[in-house]
Amino acid sequence: MAKKKCSIAGDVEHSSLTVALWVLFFFCSILPLPLPNGYDWVIAMLLCVAIFLKGICSFLRNAVDTPIANPWILLVQVIGVSFLLTFALFVKVTFLFYAVSFCLVIPLIYLTFQENGIAGIISAMARGFNVAFWILVVLSFFFGPAYSAGVQYSSFFSDPNVLGYVITSVMPCTGYLFIGALREGGQRKLVYAAALAVQVTMALMTASRTTTLSLVPQIAVIAVVAFRVLRARNDFRTKRVLILRSVVSCLLTFVLAASATLGLFTFGKSAIDGSLTADSPSNALTQGSNSGFSAMLESNVRRYSKGLDTGNYNDFSSGRLGIWASFLQDIEPLGHESETKPVVSGSRNYDFIYAHNVFIQVAYSGGLFAGVSMCLIMLISLIQAGAMVLGGKSAARHSLSPELVTFFACVVFGYFIYAFLGNGYAMFKYLPASVFWIASAALYASCRTPECRECCRNQSRQLS
Repeated sequence: MAKKKCSIAGDVEHSSLTVALWVLFFFCSILPLPLPNGYDWVIAMLLCVAIFLKGICSFLRNAVDTPIANPWILLVQVIGVSFLLTFALFVKVTFLFYAVSFCLVIPLIYLTFQENGIAGIISAMARGFNVAFWILVVLSFFFGPAYSAGVQYSSFFSDPNVLGYVITSVMPCTGYLFIGALREGGQRKLVYAAALAVQVTMALMTASRTTTLSLVPQIAVIAVVAFRVLRARNDFRTKRVLILRSVVSCLLTFVLAASATLGLFTFGKSAIDGSLTADSPSNALTQGSNSGFSAMLESNVRRYSKGLDTGNYNDFSSGRLGIWASFLQDIEPLGHESETKPVVSGSRNYDFIYAHNVFIQVAYSGGLFAGVSMCLIMLISLIQAGAMVLGGKSAARHSLSPELVTFFACVVFGYFIYAFLGNGYAMFKYLPASVFWIASAALYASCRTPECRECCRNQSRQLS
């Protein structure tokens, strides 16, 4: 009987139902639902449990044989227990939700990855998020405003940063599909190259600096892995031709899709809006003509140069330097009743505001130990993801495919930028946080399946 290969790949087959559940999870995480007290996260949590239910049941059947204690889970549990103590101190339901997420749901997701492999779930997630993104593009076109120069595009969201954070959460999934199609050959890679172009263009339309900075390492990871996939072909006579053709075709598709996206949300949207109002379509087209690539880039340049011309670095950071300093002064072993506080930062006066930094926010809301644990989890994830992309040996040792390496690295590097400048750390409440915790659990579960543990034990016996 042949031995089972040491791999965390798992079963790559996934049902249409699982993909559909990921689509619902996506929209339940970004759209307000008609639930009392804003408990939208309840639906997202139930959907996540439904997605992982088969794996959870499998883990429970084999719980005795599954090692549970490890550094990653212990750090996650420290965050959960910290929020549980904060809930006991202030009796605030939000902290109980955080405690349940960190103490129970995230560890269960990790253990199901460890027991059943990761490729099937991540593949379904990538496809579900890709479908959801195209639905979002259609909804943005019909229900959002036309893009115009000097304005941060927000689609139908109230804040352009929200749209940006959604795009940075989708990019790793599209990168996963793009690398997989590139490795297999065929024309599907051009479809995903077009999707990447649409996402980058819409991200630039938001003029969100956090979003743009988050996309830079994600694009770099996709480019590096794509080049390695093309270079790994064994036929040396056609390797250079293959690389050249693939690069040219993908770049051409990227440029055409980006141009079409900008035209769709400027000229196209303006023409449709003009035909539905008293304005003539020709006037609408004239108004839309002020929003080309140059106008979009100028809008981003203005955002990045804000405060630099006067040397006001606090203004350049949108008041973050003063906000961080104020929150750091009030970090205690236990958290606070409110996650926000009044802050005076330079000329900015906030009645209540979040920390705009996940690590500081977790330390302020859940307590010092929770903040330290969050920093360590991020550090572990960064080291693992970096080793996989730069060295390649870690990925080979964990039997990770190039598309999984792309997904993990894009999520970790992108979320690190978001976490450094943004607020969202709670799974189910913020989509970037949900994607990060799922990816971090899968990343740390790599090479910890029963087959891999048995393989490692056999190797140890041979060495001894």
